Amino acid sequence: MEEQQQMELEALLAIFDDEIQVLSDTPPIAFSHVVVPNAGMGEEENPYAIRFEMHLPAEYPDAVPEVKLENSRGVDDGMLAELHASLMALADESLGMEMAFSLITHVQEYLQEQMNKAEERERERELEREREEVIAQERRKGTPVTRERFLEWNKRFEAEQAALRPAASNTKGRLTGKQLFEQQYENMMKSGAAVAEEDD
Repeated sequence: MEEQQQMELEALLAIFDDEIQVLSDTPPIAFSHVVVPNAGMGEEENPYAIRFEMHLPAEYPDAVPEVKLENSRGVDDGMLAELHASLMALADESLGMEMAFSLITHVQEYLQEQMNKAEERERERELEREREEVIAQERRKGTPVTRERFLEWNKRFEAEQAALRPAASNTKGRLTGKQLFEQQYENMMKSGAAVAEEDD
């Protein structure tokens, strides 16, 4: 089994080149690898990154390896717990077979799925922003005024104004504002003339 573990480590080093960090190349073999959803983008450009660490027990591959996951970027504790549980289930299914590459690939696929979900959420937010902008523009633009719409509005407006005006029957016998002013002016002039006569 020791030789089998050594061969698996060599295969991983050949596949991932300098991305694999060997923590121990003698039993128990241990290594780590920073897994990103899109290896072609480079570690810094990826929104997610997980440090995957694997320790192979002496009985491996007939025993489940110890797997540790650490957030390198963008991954919360809930995602780490969910991923770790699915890795352990996959390891149980893979007992008796070399599984390091499968586990690393599983982490990468999980991160790709999370990245796709995040991009979909961002697209939905962008579409919602665009919809809100269209609605706001429509509100700012208002309703175009046509002859028919103006006449309809004017008819309603005139009806409202007519309802606010006092009935014509109530205004009969009342003085207008000008008539009231003139009447008060005449009264003042008369009373002023009367006072002047008393002074004489």
